[in-house]
Amino acid sequence: MRSSSAPVSKALLCLFLTLPILQACGGKGPDLVGAPTVATILVEPPSLDLELHEERTLDAVPVSEDGARMRDLPVSFRSDDPEIAKVDGSGKVTGVAPGSTVVRLECEGTKVEVPVRVWAPVHSVRVDPQDASPVVGQEVQLVATAFDEFGLEVPGRTFAWSSSRPEVAVVDGQGMVLAVRAGSTEIVAAAGEIRGSATVVVRAAVDRIEIDPPEDYVRLGNTTRFQATVWDARGRKLDDRAITWSSTDPSIATVDEGGVARGIALGNVEILATADGVSGRAPLEVRDVAVARVEIVPASPRLFTGDTLQLQAIAYDRDDNVLTGRPTSWKVVEIDKVAAIDPVSGVATAQRPGVATIEVLVDGVFGRTDLHVRLRLVDLTAGDGHTCGLSPIGQAWCWGSNENGQLGQHPRGPNRTSFSALPVETEELFASISAGDGHSCAVALDGGGWCWGRNDHGQLGNNSTEQSPMPVRVGAGLRFHSIEAGNEATCGLAVDGKLWCWGRGTEWQLGNEWPEDQHVPVASGRGLIFDQVSLAATQACAVTAEGDGYCWGRNVKGLGQEGAQRWPIPLAPYGDLDLVQIDVGDFHACGLTRGGEAWCWGDRDTGSLGDGYVPPPRELPVPFGEYSNIPVQVLGGHRFVDLVVGGMESCGVKEDGSVWCWGFNVAGSHPIYREPVPFDTDLTFRKIVMGRTQTCGVTDGDVVYCWGVNTSGEVGQPVGSSGNTYHVPLRLYPEDVP
Repeated sequence: MRSSSAPVSKALLCLFLTLPILQACGGKGPDLVGAPTVATILVEPPSLDLELHEERTLDAVPVSEDGARMRDLPVSFRSDDPEIAKVDGSGKVTGVAPGSTVVRLECEGTKVEVPVRVWAPVHSVRVDPQDASPVVGQEVQLVATAFDEFGLEVPGRTFAWSSSRPEVAVVDGQGMVLAVRAGSTEIVAAAGEIRGSATVVVRAAVDRIEIDPPEDYVRLGNTTRFQATVWDARGRKLDDRAITWSSTDPSIATVDEGGVARGIALGNVEILATADGVSGRAPLEVRDVAVARVEIVPASPRLFTGDTLQLQAIAYDRDDNVLTGRPTSWKVVEIDKVAAIDPVSGVATAQRPGVATIEVLVDGVFGRTDLHVRLRLVDLTAGDGHTCGLSPIGQAWCWGSNENGQLGQHPRGPNRTSFSALPVETEELFASISAGDGHSCAVALDGGGWCWGRNDHGQLGNNSTEQSPMPVRVGAGLRFHSIEAGNEATCGLAVDGKLWCWGRGTEWQLGNEWPEDQHVPVASGRGLIFDQVSLAATQACAVTAEGDGYCWGRNVKGLGQEGAQRWPIPLAPYGDLDLVQIDVGDFHACGLTRGGEAWCWGDRDTGSLGDGYVPPPRELPVPFGEYSNIPVQVLGGHRFVDLVVGGMESCGVKEDGSVWCWGFNVAGSHPIYREPVPFDTDLTFRKIVMGRTQTCGVTDGDVVYCWGVNTSGEVGQPVGSSGNTYHVPLRLYPEDVP
């Protein structure tokens, strides 16, 4: 019996020892003792935010259905993605790489998930905006951004927000700041140990705005400036507030951003100044007022001929307050056509030298001022005893001898000579002008040819021999590029470069086969195409576009050939000079090459050729003296940009505006210069012109100077009984330019 009972006892003992374990672990043992089952697993924390390589341990406690904690039961741990976060059997989680995963817990078939986020290391935190300035009671949203060590944003980070002075401003967990009272505080956003901050300055709330107008009304069309002062509830001035101005009725009065109100129509409005939603108001009445006086500005203006000027009328009331917005009406009170003015805009145009009275009418009250018009000439030409020029708009002006009407005025009474410029009596405007001996010619803006003055040989080209002080149209219907007035003949280059001449032809100076006068233009020059032409008493020269020079006429002292020439003959046999200009005098001529060299031919006795030639002593006079019909180079190696020839002298202008002259110095103290000498003056000129005995020049500033013999006022000075020779340049126009 004993032998059989021992095994049974051992089996029962094992059953009773195993049963509690099975019940505790959810085994399927007998239900004899009613063991509790696992309902859930409590985990702390329920989610994890880890820095890279950070370790945190999960505290997992199984809980039964009746809430009993079953700490003795084992819990298993598993990570969905161990490459982001790994977990060991004790629940220790380690951040491996940035990202998100889930750690799963299980006990007796009950499962729980713990979200895990592994963050990249935060290197810095920035809080925006950096300088928020809310008013007390306002909220402002701040935003924090985390960055890694490379400056790249770390998205999705959460931050812990705090305020260094909560009594000034508080901040919630989302970065929303509430302004509590005036002051300054630092708002901090922390991502772990890394912090960023922004300064928040809380401004006091606007309590009221006071507007200080200089007066409670403004005159119609006038302005008045308002000033606004902003105050808080404690009576402190708030100078940092932006103020917005507005009008309750802009059709009556407007106000700009600076608080300047303007009366638009009669009536009453309120002007508002607003800051931080609080407004102050000031009443404003727009009143009408009568004009007491009117001023024109600028007062007593000075203009050059052809210039324009905007004049303005300023109206005042009896208290000398300026009235604006009044209609104006302008006019010129004179009949000499000194100036014109637009009746609406008040733009004045200077037309001729003199004084014009300008008048403006404002609400029945007149204002007046004198407009002084000065002459400005941009182009000049000099003839025998008279000089002419063109204004900037093409008006022709002349002074000197007017015996034949060559000044464009009737030669009677005081107009037989004039040392001051007189306008050529015509409405035509010109592009170029040329003065000859007793007559003048010009090319109009449309290319038409016009001449006036002496006409005994038909030099006016209008199929007549009657002189005319009024410009007459050159016949043949030609359109000209330029016209050159000589002594008693005239030549012009048509727009196609062909030569046409008219006037005296008995010395072959017209360049055609008829040695007789022509009263209308006739084709000359055998069909050659020229760029420039020059005439003197009995001879002429011209230059082609290729730089070839040709001359024709009586040939008193050498044209580059022996004897008189009825046709243009070339200078080319004496060398290819490549000319751009020829200027002809009575007894010599000079040409300017493309390189700026001066070459001359003709009379040598007076030094006009500038080659240094000194004639030998003579026992008996030589009929025509020494001359060269071969071009000789002017001494000194000078380079000129312009060249002019007078009666017995020549001058050249250099690029720097200096003037060099040679020949018989009619107006100077030295009789003859046989090579170029500098003109003794500090002035520089962009152009000079020479007549028979006078020289004039125009500076870069359009100031005209003249010098030489002044027998008829051609130098622009009064004619006296003696002492009419001027050795230094005298300023003509404009008269008052220093």
